[in-house]
Amino acid sequence: MLSPCAHACACATPQIVSDMMRNMNPETLASMSAATGVKLSAADAEQMAATMRNMKPEHMAKLVAVGSAIQGLVLRVRAARAWAQRNSLLVAALLVLLLALLLRRWMTRRGASVPAAAPLLDEDVARGATW
Repeated sequence: MLSPCAHACACATPQIVSDMMRNMNPETLASMSAATGVKLSAADAEQMAATMRNMKPEHMAKLVAVGSAIQGLVLRVRAARAWAQRNSLLVAALLVLLLALLLRRWMTRRGASVPAAAPLLDEDVARGATW
């Protein structure tokens, strides 16, 4: 679930978000931070609001861009985690395959040879042996 600020950041242009953050009062900042799980005291909220009001527009734009990038990354990680949970058997199979490949590479670097299948001899073929 997105917080009100995150939802506003996802739906608005960077300029609108920057103006919204710059003009936010301390009570709104405290309530939004409480919605994300961070408790701010009144003094901390006032200091944060004053800091955002005094920020240069370039710095505010960079802050909004970084926040948007982090939010996009979090959404991608959540989607990947949900996919992995839905396809747990496929993920387990891929991990076993990766482990096998890494072990094979490790063993060949140590000088051990990967055992090859023994060739069929003419007698074996005559008896009807197959692989």
